[in-house]
Amino acid sequence: MRASRRRLAALVALPLVGVLLAGCGSDGPVVPTPTGIDLPEVELSDPDRNGVEYLDGPTALDAVLRSVRTATSVTMAGTFTELLDAPRGSDEQPEGRELVVTFVGTAADYSARVEVEDDAGVQTTDVRTSGATSEVTTTAASCVSSADDAVTRFAPLLSPPTLLSTLLRSGDSALTVSTGAVVEGGPGEPATVELVVGDESSVVGTLVVSAEGEPRPLSFTAADAAGRAVFTFSRWDEEASLPELGC
Repeated sequence: MRASRRRLAALVALPLVGVLLAGCGSDGPVVPTPTGIDLPEVELSDPDRNGVEYLDGPTALDAVLRSVRTATSVTMAGTFTELLDAPRGSDEQPEGRELVVTFVGTAADYSARVEVEDDAGVQTTDVRTSGATSEVTTTAASCVSSADDAVTRFAPLLSPPTLLSTLLRSGDSALTVSTGAVVEGGPGEPATVELVVGDESSVVGTLVVSAEGEPRPLSFTAADAAGRAVFTFSRWDEEASLPELGC
């Protein structure tokens, strides 16, 4: 629980204390073929289905993260709400700061907005990055290197692959991942599979991924004593219309 609390708490502190987190490992090919099962027993009636539900949990999570790293674009929206310590004699935790992020593009070419709300009001920062150059706007626009602290202090929020790998503790040997049954989607929506990620003491989060085509995430939710986090992902591989860089 302590590790989970630190992980979620770091999100709301990012714009205030500048937390840097490690990135992902090297990219690899997506593995859509189910492994560890008797293939003759697998029946995919829909040719669009990717079979992710037949993978064991850790293999399914690895396949999802690899697929995320190969995406050419994504639209992401997320909210983290900090939960404060409950007052003496109460079990209800009051809400503290709230962080809201919107992101369109890739880790190397994107437009993003980060808003942090606390007792003093709302602080909004817009970041437009293309390659090695970033335009950062709070009260005024400034042009900096994409490696400048004005940008990297928001890591890993400005890289969906890194964000997901961090929140899902990719590579953690203590992690457990279980996959649910396929849930058919509504009109125009893909079928989905739910991956529940946890460790011996708590649930780390729930990741809903597409069961059709690439196993890309559609949503991630997590909650612990530090707060609540909800992220949604859409428009995978759709060409993004980004504003011109003003630098």
